[in-house]
Amino acid sequence: MSEGSGELTFWEHLDELRSVLIRMLLGLVVATVGCFVMKDWLFAAILWPTTEEFPTYQLLGRIAGDLEQISFASEPVIINTELTGQLMAHLMTALLFAIVFACPYMIWQVAAYISPALYSNERRVMRQILISGTLLFYVGVLTSYFVVFPCAYRFLIDYEVSEAIQNMISLTSYIDNLFILCVLMGVLFELPMVAIALCKAGIADAAMMKKYRRHAVVVIVTVAAIITPTTDIFTLLLVCMPIYLLYESSIIAVTLTTRRKREA
Repeated sequence: MSEGSGELTFWEHLDELRSVLIRMLLGLVVATVGCFVMKDWLFAAILWPTTEEFPTYQLLGRIAGDLEQISFASEPVIINTELTGQLMAHLMTALLFAIVFACPYMIWQVAAYISPALYSNERRVMRQILISGTLLFYVGVLTSYFVVFPCAYRFLIDYEVSEAIQNMISLTSYIDNLFILCVLMGVLFELPMVAIALCKAGIADAAMMKKYRRHAVVVIVTVAAIITPTTDIFTLLLVCMPIYLLYESSIIAVTLTTRRKREA
């Protein structure tokens, strides 16, 4: 029997679950309203990568030794083609970013609900996983926002098959690509947590990950090339490095986990 089990009846558990769901919904509503009200700040952050003052472009210009190289080949144009397009974009953007911001709170609510049914050591492990997983997710989101998406956007906005065709991006297309890339990178940054879980399940170990390191590098370069379809080797390396460092971090994390299992 686990600690704290048997203290609540079945109906009391349902009542507590209902309270958890209500708090999660309220947290999401509050976050959505907050994002909706902070429209100017939210869209200033969203559209920042479309300006030449974006830090990533400035850094690339300094590295290249010529700040003029940060200029776009063509002036980026983001358009809206529907009567309710901007309003719906505002609503959907507020909801999507609210989910990202409120997700840790909602996960912690679920964790607090199941926590009494766990042993003390299991609760400690769960807290470590939640904290580490949350931090890694947001690091991945920020990496996408400052590295992956700007590089992809810069390449695609300057790409042309004919000088007669001008790139005009719809607002929804821009926001969808930004959000999807940020979430994908956030999930990708959970690699160390997945590696630790596979280690605990006895599926993977550090020796196997080291053995297939070269295979992993090929996969990483392929994924980076898909995310940032550019022929610029510097940009490709800029995207590959965080993912490769994640793989090496996963090896270290699996090694430490294996060592603790042996000591226990």
